[in-house]
Amino acid sequence: MDVQRLAQTTIDCMAINIPSKYFIDPALTLCAQGMSSPDSHMRKAGCAVLGVIAEGCSDHIPESLDSILPRLLQLVQDPEFYVRECACFALGQFAKHCQPDILHYNETVLPVIFQALDDPRPTVQGTSCYVLEYFCESMQPATLRPYLNPLMTRLANLLQYDLLTIEVMLVICDLSQQG
Repeated sequence: MDVQRLAQTTIDCMAINIPSKYFIDPALTLCAQGMSSPDSHMRKAGCAVLGVIAEGCSDHIPESLDSILPRLLQLVQDPEFYVRECACFALGQFAKHCQPDILHYNETVLPVIFQALDDPRPTVQGTSCYVLEYFCESMQPATLRPYLNPLMTRLANLLQYDLLTIEVMLVICDLSQQG
């Protein structure tokens, strides 16, 4: 196992097994420090850790979304593609594990993710589809309706790329279930 995978596995085990009341504050402090670093690799690490702990700390992360999301959304637009990709990964993990609280932030999250769908890197586009999949499957149809036109336009454009076809189709299937 490479060092990065070992670190992620260890952090995930800690987030799942250490009670949140002891783990969440130090973990979020370290994530915030990493995400604010001038070093792009530290920004990536801060986002990655945030995504990795989302499942194990899903009972306490929603309380901190007001402070976490603004910086995380900025990093979706970072100059380095690997930071953008990790920031989208963390948002996807929040969308998956911090329901329904994360859905209340749709007006700030979705426009940023729509922009990420236009990213020149397929990995960022695909990870953005991952975020959209969890948002779309859980949002109320009336809440999702105003986003349908811009979302479908971007997704139709992404269907041109063979690598993204599966991710895009998953989002489209979720949208069609919303009616």
